[in-house]
Amino acid sequence: MAQSPCAGYLSTRIEASPTTYPWKERYRIYPGPNSNTYVQWILGSQYTLGWRGIGRRYSHRIRVSPAQ
Repeated sequence: MAQSPCAGYLSTRIEASPTTYPWKERYRIYPGPNSNTYVQWILGSQYTLGWRGIGRRYSHRIRVSPAQ
């Protein structure tokens, strides 16, 4: 079965995340980085978590180069 470009992008990001996620050694409930920060980082600019996704904007506080 063919994979959509979006699914391919997300699977590549998820598979690479153990080495490319900028906050892999750090976790804070508020303001982040937390599990919502990770999900938003995986999704990139394609999707945005809703207002309940505390930590979703953590990456906007610090300049981080996007994952390859």
